[in-house]
Amino acid sequence: MTSKVWISRVEEQTREEVYRKVKKSMVKSEWKKFFKRGEDTLLKVNMCWADFLLPGMCTSPWVLGGVIETIQDYVGKIYVGEGMAAAFQSFEKGCKINRWDRVCEEHGVELIDLAKDDLLDVDAGDIGVPFPIKISKFAIEVPNLVSLPLMKTHSVTTFTGAVKNLFGVSFGKRITYHLHLPEVITGINRAVNSNFTVMDGTVAIEGNGPANGIPKVMDLILSGNDLVSVDSTACRIMKIDPEDVEYLEFASKTGLGSMNPKVFGEVKVSDVATKFARANPQRYYTMGMLPLLKRKHLKNIVYNYFWIPGRFVVKLIRNSWYAGEGKKNAMRVLQESGYSEQWK
Repeated sequence: MTSKVWISRVEEQTREEVYRKVKKSMVKSEWKKFFKRGEDTLLKVNMCWADFLLPGMCTSPWVLGGVIETIQDYVGKIYVGEGMAAAFQSFEKGCKINRWDRVCEEHGVELIDLAKDDLLDVDAGDIGVPFPIKISKFAIEVPNLVSLPLMKTHSVTTFTGAVKNLFGVSFGKRITYHLHLPEVITGINRAVNSNFTVMDGTVAIEGNGPANGIPKVMDLILSGNDLVSVDSTACRIMKIDPEDVEYLEFASKTGLGSMNPKVFGEVKVSDVATKFARANPQRYYTMGMLPLLKRKHLKNIVYNYFWIPGRFVVKLIRNSWYAGEGKKNAMRVLQESGYSEQWK
């Protein structure tokens, strides 16, 4: 069966319009076909940084609220979850900064920190992962799981969206996962079996994403049950060849989803496609630190003496960037866009 992706365009930057377009996009994507009625549902939001607010970096409150309102009378208990692992970030702080706590309180749903969950070891050796992947037990066992990503460039993977968003339900020494990133990302997606995605393309990120990029207002909502298809469509909107995104190509080749869906909607891809500035590659890739992790006798040295302390350095660099250039980028959207109301 051919995968389908629906694109909605947000005509007015208001809460009512975003909620309406989220619902329309999901209905047109026939979301009820892919949900187990009356069953618990995890909405996997995207929080790649928690120390500052940058529109387009984390799932927006209005898109989150629109999804909750659309599914609330059909499914069982709804959980909004994320696992904050990058540079010792705070889940609670991130939920407050992104106003998810307020959205969840308004709609009567529960926030869940997946980093505190029990972990299961998942074997993905058949696709080339030589170690067990540690994944949240809840994310694996919940009957309905929805990925709520954004449309962003990425300094390691070129692009990040629905498929890579689920990397956030994995834990352990995740730097070692980067040795086999396409395989690990695919293994995670197979294990949790996400049955739908709604991509927040209201504000996207270009440049040095996912966290140090430039917000780019796109006024779009994408949805579908095939995460690879939605991501491939987003890539084409960003004028990125999805075949250049290694993990997407691998996921497609191993049967996770299709890179060539049928695209429907209020606009065509060609109507909204615009070139996104690419991210500069992360230095631990270009400086050759990652290959050192392949050497068994060096792995613990690199991880314990360089990588863990390095996370504090990353925190300092990112927050210093925000204090200068980043805050200006954020304020431009917050002052000039109607989307700013959701973060007040």
